[in-house]
Amino acid sequence: MLSSLALQTTLIYNQYFSKINEKDKYIVVKTKNRPDYYWGNYVIIKGTPNPNSLDQYVDIYTSEFRSQKNIDYYTITFDSDVKPNFDFQNYLDAGFSVDITESLIASKLKKPRNPQIDIDIRPLASSNDWHQYIDVHYSENWGYGTSAEQKKFLENEYTDFRKLTMSGKAIRMGAFTKDHTLIADLGLFWDGKIARFHNVATHRNYQNLGVCKHLVYSASQYVKNNYGIKLLIIEADQNSIAYHIYKSLGFTQHQKQVYLEKTLQK
Repeated sequence: MLSSLALQTTLIYNQYFSKINEKDKYIVVKTKNRPDYYWGNYVIIKGTPNPNSLDQYVDIYTSEFRSQKNIDYYTITFDSDVKPNFDFQNYLDAGFSVDITESLIASKLKKPRNPQIDIDIRPLASSNDWHQYIDVHYSENWGYGTSAEQKKFLENEYTDFRKLTMSGKAIRMGAFTKDHTLIADLGLFWDGKIARFHNVATHRNYQNLGVCKHLVYSASQYVKNNYGIKLLIIEADQNSIAYHIYKSLGFTQHQKQVYLEKTLQK
């Protein structure tokens, strides 16, 4: 079993859409119908990252994905907490981005103040509800292609998650204005009594109004009351606004997770 709770719960999601193959020293996850999905096509190295083993990690990734079309990147993570003062300079020098996130856990959240705007919080239901996912999650700073490619990526993303909700394995909750405009949303999927948050976002025009905090709390209450969830897991960059929102609701630090990513020049 993986020691990383973040990766354990990520694989809950991956198992529905991807092929997961465990080897002696690593785990490989492949989503062949979505080559544009960087973190649907990745390798988990068992153990602590070694600053002198990057070539080995790249060789593993290349050997696993060389036969898969349109994989022009490396995505690598580790089943280990990040040691304090770990030196990632070798990775940065090789052109990799290094993203360190914090997995946060909670069994009970603090009720926040009401948001500064009237909203209804409910599961996404109609096709119109789901299509609005694209506008909520669209980013001007996406960095993985054109605007059209981003919209197609987001459409594929919500289509997959909608299938999962229809199977009873997940739910997607949204914050709607009185005219039924989706202004924030999040997903939750689970295995047993453990639930993991998926892609929490607030529309760029409705941030800093308390919407996200209220949505996270309300969605947590919904799955606890309707699905018997006991433990909530969420992941965020420690320097992000989202991280501080989650901490204010009662989430506590559990583990750090490191992700290596590099797009190859075509």
